[in-house]
Amino acid sequence: MTDATVIDHLKRRIAQANLELAKAVEDRKRSQQQESMLLKEIAGYESALAAEERRGGIRAATTTEGSVPPPLIVAGAPLGAPNPSTNGHPTNATHAIYEFIRAAGVRGITRLEIKGRLEVDGIQVHPNYPYVVVAKLKEANRIKEESGRLYAL
Repeated sequence: MTDATVIDHLKRRIAQANLELAKAVEDRKRSQQQESMLLKEIAGYESALAAEERRGGIRAATTTEGSVPPPLIVAGAPLGAPNPSTNGHPTNATHAIYEFIRAAGVRGITRLEIKGRLEVDGIQVHPNYPYVVVAKLKEANRIKEESGRLYAL
């Protein structure tokens, strides 16, 4: 092979790899959007179930210690309260971050993954905000961190 042939081959390979990368990025975004939609759907069903159980006089599920965990407080309002967020987005960013951690289950989630999920969901926050929320959730014993991955308790 001549130098020109090798160079042309490498250029074609780079172009092909860039196309594959763009497709992989789009596939990942679609998967994250679907995951986010399903998480919201599950949260809606869980909320409806809890309401029906309350109506029927069925006691809410408790933690393994036998007590319901205290509500997460954000800007003076309990978790799930209508938009105590000041970021102008109808979704409570703190609630979204906690739900991402909870939904990650045994695999856990990193702060960078949380940042990516917020972006996919269109929730705009200050770059330090996820770190502040994680610190508060750890203080409240709602999550734990192991090897850089976050897990709900």
